[in-house]
Amino acid sequence: MWLRHRAERANVAMPRRCVRLARGPGMWALESAMDELAFDLGMDPLDLRIANYAETDPATGAPWSSKKLREAYEDGARLFGWRDRPSSPRR
Repeated sequence: MWLRHRAERANVAMPRRCVRLARGPGMWALESAMDELAFDLGMDPLDLRIANYAETDPATGAPWSSKKLREAYEDGARLFGWRDRPSSPRR
């Protein structure tokens, strides 16, 4: 067997562990898709997430026992200056 390995520099996101509510590399794809959908709809990505915020568990219809995601969105937006950023996506 003959193998060859070549490394090149590339400006791409590498699959790695994400620090989010649900951890995993698959969340990067979901978050990217949400951002693209928001752009296509002419919405702010944060506003899209807030508009689709679930007060109850979609599987059971039961209210969440504790959930502060909406507050976390708003706190993060305020602390990181989300509302003051340029609206166009970055490459």
